[in-house]
Amino acid sequence: MKKLKLLTILSLTMLFTQVPTSSILAAQTSETTSQTQSSVNKDYSNVKKYAQKFFNNQVSKGTLSNPIELYNLSDTVQALYFSSDAGGYLIVDLSDYSITEFSKEGTNDYINDRNKKHLYNGPLSYLEESINGQVIDSKTKKSLGNLNDLKKYDIFKKKGKVRKSNSVVNDIPETSDLALGYSGATTTTYYNIKKADGSRPLYNHKITFANACTPTAAVILLRYYDEHYNSSFVNDMDLFTDYNVLVKKFMASEYMCTNLPSTQYPTEKKPLTDGTYFGTFYKDATYGLQKYIVKDQKVNCTIEYNGDGQYPQAVNGATEYYSFDPSIAKSLISSNNPYLADLQDGWTEGSSTETYGPHTVTVYGYSTVKYNNYPAYYGYAQAVDGYGLASAWINALYIDDMIYIDHSYTYHD
Repeated sequence: MKKLKLLTILSLTMLFTQVPTSSILAAQTSETTSQTQSSVNKDYSNVKKYAQKFFNNQVSKGTLSNPIELYNLSDTVQALYFSSDAGGYLIVDLSDYSITEFSKEGTNDYINDRNKKHLYNGPLSYLEESINGQVIDSKTKKSLGNLNDLKKYDIFKKKGKVRKSNSVVNDIPETSDLALGYSGATTTTYYNIKKADGSRPLYNHKITFANACTPTAAVILLRYYDEHYNSSFVNDMDLFTDYNVLVKKFMASEYMCTNLPSTQYPTEKKPLTDGTYFGTFYKDATYGLQKYIVKDQKVNCTIEYNGDGQYPQAVNGATEYYSFDPSIAKSLISSNNPYLADLQDGWTEGSSTETYGPHTVTVYGYSTVKYNNYPAYYGYAQAVDGYGLASAWINALYIDDMIYIDHSYTYHD
């Protein structure tokens, strides 16, 4: 059969500092309550109407709650989180009213407390502000540092979308995507990988090691290929007792060098100022997959990195270049080939003092949403994230670097 290119997207991962003491966390409650409860009485009714309409076009039932405000790292209200009483949620970016992420099912347990000040740094990047401006990762409960020091990592600022005011914006401009979408129905096309019984095809392994989202996502991906394409993709002994056996193997210096100096690219993977290393360098991830799949397992395929940003996308009236091509993503998913995604969240701009990195997820769905009265399409990728979220749809404009696998095997359920 014709050879098929599989995209996978791999990235640097995360390093976290110490968890705040229980006394600090306890003190947080009284302070953040006064900060956040005022949002309940703000008038976001027009935005909620649009969110409800968008949600109803994806899901036939469910009523959205009043929103929870999400602050950016510049400390202004950037987005609104709406949950549905029938399951599912969505997040609206107030700078342009685009939907940054949504889910048609389940709950998002990281944004459900109105007594907390929630921060948001792009899809699946959920944070909280504690006493004295300390920022806590909502998933790992690790402290990332002071909010003032993290402002330079604001993804919305880097995209030119940061809101400069906390004022309520309920009068929606007639020319906005939101108004145009609200005035006409939306059309959504879904491309999903599903098993014959309709269930999700991927394992949802939990990330259990620091900075190991890339190795964990790679294991999720390879287990899928092992079951549905060729049983040689994974050595049975590597999964004999626990999937973490293979995750730890991938983290080692022979493969992806997670939290280690690079053995293949020692001059390109830079240490932090204290001499330590964090996460997985994308070239090491490429090398590690090539070594394991092709050299160790003797699978006939190749792994190549593609991150030079050659695919143009129109964003806010300007052209930005990404390493993510929606047409390739649709082709992959429609032919039963999941991939890995490196989510942009503003953390990686070459700083040698970074203590946090973008997140790698495993993608198994793609959709396009078109507003009937507006020519633009929005693309979304459905992902398993390693922290319990297994059905979130992520705005594809937040997906970047790519690595792909060439293979010529036939899919089987």
